[in-house]
Parts: sequence; C-alpha cells; structure tokens
Amino acid sequence: LAVSSIKLMTPMYVALENESAWDVTLPEQATNQATVKVVSLANGGEQLGWARVTMKCEAEAYVARRTVRSTELLKAEDFELRKTDVLGAKASGNAIFRKDQFPEAVRARVTLATGALLTAAAIERMPSVRLGDMVTLILRGDNLRISTKAVVQGTAAVGDMVTVQLSLYNRTFR
Repeated sequence: LAVSSIKLMTPMYVALENESAWDVTLPEQATNQATVKVVSLANGGEQLGWARVTMKCEAEAYVARRTVRSTELLKAEDFELRKTDVLGAKASGNAIFRKDQFPEAVRARVTLATGALLTAAAIERMPSVRLGDMVTLILRGDNLRISTKAVVQGTAAVGDMVTVQLSLYNRTFR
C-alpha cells in the first residue's frame, strides 16, 4: 500500500525535535481515497489533525488489451499481465486474476474497455444449457439406475442449479 498524495485538511504542528514522532490512523477498509487522523507519538496519541490521502496498491494483474464486449468468450490473448493499481477492486470485494490464474471457459458479464482490470465480478461461466433444451436426468442408487428426459426451464452452467420439467408427468424439479 502506497500513498500517492496527501492534502492536509487543517494545519498541523510538530516540534522540530520530534519531527518524525507522528502516525496516522487508517480506516479499517482501505480505499483509493480516505480521510485519516494524524496523531502525535510524543504526546501519547494526541490528535494533530486530519488529512485526505490518495492511496494505491500496485500488483501484477490481467488487464484488457482491447475492448471485450459483454457475453464474449474470454481469451488469454485479449489480456496482458500488467502492474496496475488493484486497491479499488479489492476495496469493493472483487477478486482479481493474477499470473497463472487466468479463468477458463468464461465470458464477459459486462463490457471491459481497453486497460480495464479483469475481476471476478466482470465474468460469468459459459451456460451449458438454455431454456427449452432437452436433458437427461439420472438417479443412481446402490444397485439401481433410473433415467428420464426433461426440459430445462432456464439457463445454467456446469455446477449450477436449474429447474427442469418432466413433460410426461407435468412436474418440475431443481
């Protein structure tokens, strides 16, 4: 975490003999911009004033080389590893993709402009089935296997839960 700029909101005075005897109290959640409390280390944590700081956290992460449109399949050649500020993504709880973590078999959930950071919030898994597709349901037991055909009632990727309808019995299952 690095501070890229500081703007004092009030004048602060520190004795010359204690010019390095101060510290700041950072907010619990780090963001690109924050208001921090400046305290004196010489006077037991006495408040000296407030400052507005702009911070950044640089890390090597995937960024778009070109504009990737919504629903477009992500390809590694459309992204590059670049040292960039990832603090904004981390502060909002978005996972970022670093070296050797490029996601496979996913598409863009939103349009990613050139230079945009690739985050988990910007992608979604590719749907394997869509509304109206016919699928086979298989129920397996110790010495029993039952299968039947059903119609998918939504869009789903591998591992997702989806509602299906058994047309023979006019029943729906998840």
